[in-house]
Order: sequence, then structure tokens, then C-alpha cells
Amino acid sequence: MLEAFADVLFSNRLAVPGDKIMVAVSGGADSMALIDLFRRSVPKFGFEPLVAHLDHGLRDESGLDAEFVVDYCRQHDLPLTVEAVDVAALADEKGDGVENTARTVRREFLQRVARERGCARVAVAQSADEQGETFLFRLLRGSGLSGLAAMRLQKGVFIRPLLPFHRRELEQYLEERGLAWREDSSNRDLRFSRNRIRHQLLPELRSYNPRVVEALNRISRQAAA
Repeated sequence: MLEAFADVLFSNRLAVPGDKIMVAVSGGADSMALIDLFRRSVPKFGFEPLVAHLDHGLRDESGLDAEFVVDYCRQHDLPLTVEAVDVAALADEKGDGVENTARTVRREFLQRVARERGCARVAVAQSADEQGETFLFRLLRGSGLSGLAAMRLQKGVFIRPLLPFHRRELEQYLEERGLAWREDSSNRDLRFSRNRIRHQLLPELRSYNPRVVEALNRISRQAAA
């Protein structure tokens, strides 16, 4: 997994040895795999990983997620920036949806912290499964080719080195390493359209094509090209 991760980084020019990289870590499986892979790459490639965690205040247990990330960073002597924001209140104030507000606030937070800490890149932990979900979400909204390209491996300072990997691969990596992760209860809330795609639509599509996620990712790459 470590070699495959490094191959994604360097074959796609997402980073160069010695880069200072801000890694967004929520405490979930994908982000814990991301920071652990970067941390293990330090001796060979000289990366300088820093961690950023934003507490959106949307769940009662979100403070425990922050504590979990703090404990990991303390154990491995990783620099960490933690901040909290009341996303629900901000969404009401702006008259926008909670999902969109959370996405905007998180992006602004990561960009600001990266500038303050002098990071060349911001690494975020989206997997092939999330790429498939994003493709379907945009398809259902009637997006054109640009939208169907979904998430890119790199856009501006943001890089997504886990995009070629499936969620289960990342969980297996953590299990083999004996590493824990946090489960976000809001990921099962079917009021959110992305969750309905994840838990209802994609399982139904797999009954037609068990490799539907790979197919959707392939179409996304073709749209991007």
C-alpha cells in the first residue's frame, strides 16, 4: 500500500520529496489512512506532514473525534491545528444548506491554515467510492462533462492521493496496521442526498454491475480528459 501510495503521488506530480503538506484529518478511516501513509513516507521522501482538524459541531460526539485526532498526533509528534465552528448556525445565517456550508467552511479553513503554516499542498482523503458517489450526485443534478469529471487528483493546492483506492482497501490497511478510526454517525443520515446515494442507490446499482464504482471512476477520468 505504501509503494502504491507513493506511485500515485509521484507519477501524477502531486508532491515532490521534501514538501511540507497539510493533511486534513477528520478521524475517519480514509483520513487516518492518509495521515499514516504520509507519516510512514517521511524517512524515504522527507515529507513534512502537518495535520488540520475542523470540528463542525454538527454531532454530539464531534468533540470526541477531535480528541481522537489530537491523541494520534501527540503519539506520533505531528504538528496539529484544531478549530471548531458552529456550521448549523452559520448555515442559518447565510440561508444555505448545512452540507454546502460545511464544505465551504472546511475548504476555507484548510487553505488558511496551509498558508499560515507554509504548506505547499493540502491533502484530503477522498476515495474511489466517494468519486463514484460524486459522479452520481452530479449526474442526477444534470451536470455537464466538466461536472461529471467529479473530483480531480489535484485542483489548486488540494491533492487527493487516495482517489485510486477503494474504501475497503483503506480500512484493510488500517486493520493490518492495528490502527483505529472514528465512525461518523451522520454518514448514515438519509436526509442527506449523498448518503442516500451511498446506502441506497449504489447498492442497487451493484446488483446490475458489481464493479459499478470502477465503471463510474473510469467515466469520470474520461470526462476529465
